[in-house]
Amino acid sequence: MGGLFHPLTEVTNQTLAERRLNILRAVTDSTINAKTVAEASTLILACLKDFELDLPFVLWYSVAADGKEANLEGHIGVEKDSPLFPSKIYLEEHSLKSWPFTEVIQTGKGVQVKELAKIFGRFSCGPYDEPPAQAMVFPVTLHCTDHSKYFLVTGVSSRRDLDEKYLSFYDLLAASTTNALTKAKAYEEERKKAEALTEIDKAKTVFFSNISHEFRTPLTLMLSPLEELLNQKKNNFSEIDKGNIETTHRNATRLLKLVNTLLDISRIESGRVQAIFSLVDIVVLTKNLVSNFRSLIETAGLQLIVIADSIIEPVAFTKRHFVYRGFCWSCDFPYTSIERKNRPSPKLYKLPNKISLLLLQLWIK
Repeated sequence: MGGLFHPLTEVTNQTLAERRLNILRAVTDSTINAKTVAEASTLILACLKDFELDLPFVLWYSVAADGKEANLEGHIGVEKDSPLFPSKIYLEEHSLKSWPFTEVIQTGKGVQVKELAKIFGRFSCGPYDEPPAQAMVFPVTLHCTDHSKYFLVTGVSSRRDLDEKYLSFYDLLAASTTNALTKAKAYEEERKKAEALTEIDKAKTVFFSNISHEFRTPLTLMLSPLEELLNQKKNNFSEIDKGNIETTHRNATRLLKLVNTLLDISRIESGRVQAIFSLVDIVVLTKNLVSNFRSLIETAGLQLIVIADSIIEPVAFTKRHFVYRGFCWSCDFPYTSIERKNRPSPKLYKLPNKISLLLLQLWIK
């Protein structure tokens, strides 16, 4: 007797598992760069179009803002005039001739729909000659700012039983879709927040610019006659009146400088400041700036010491009033905490490619 031994290995389950795993991987990869929910939805439908063996058709619905209706956003696998996908489904109406979206909302889980031909009538759908007889409906809720809701309707292959592994695949597909859309929604919300902050910043800059110009005009008109009065060689002002005029002129000038500072800040924030550099003697410039504070410090019974290293080569610097304001803002010493003696000591250092101004505050109790 003779015989032939032909061993066979069943790999159907392994093949199905790998194929469905590829679907889940494709959904993640296709939506990794999605910037909006609409873009992610379009990419998912385009991706699932290539897997009709496990997903004969896919319908995608979004719930309206009022929560009363679901609108069709996209579909694949069925013809345009198919009765399977009405363009609008009212969620408050419990119809047996439509998708059970209301039940899905109430349960929060996927719902199996059987006998599609009896519910929707005859329809054609690939990839086989016989159309799918079953479908699954899943809720897709984006837990972002507005808890947006969607519905994912997937057809069940007409040549595969809806077993536990098939159901598990559908659950994973719904979860992958939810994650992809949630990430896209989060990105979209962050972008909107950034745009809103940018608009607020622009509005603030425009406001400060406008209000600064409105302040500068009356100040300029005020300073002009005051300067004329002070420059008159012959006037009948008493010492008190002259002192009042000088005080008014001095404070108006100071206020104009503050307004100009506000304009400079608004220009800096809007990126409209053009730095113009010129060569200066940084040691002399520093000593001159510090000397502006000498009388104020010595009047308070304090001593000001300036230590500036000798720097031979000139230094490129921007507008001097920027340096002056930066120095003013740096010299904020707590004089009220001094008991006996305080020596604020600005010290100028030359470092590689930069100049460092060190402010020291020493006191003896």
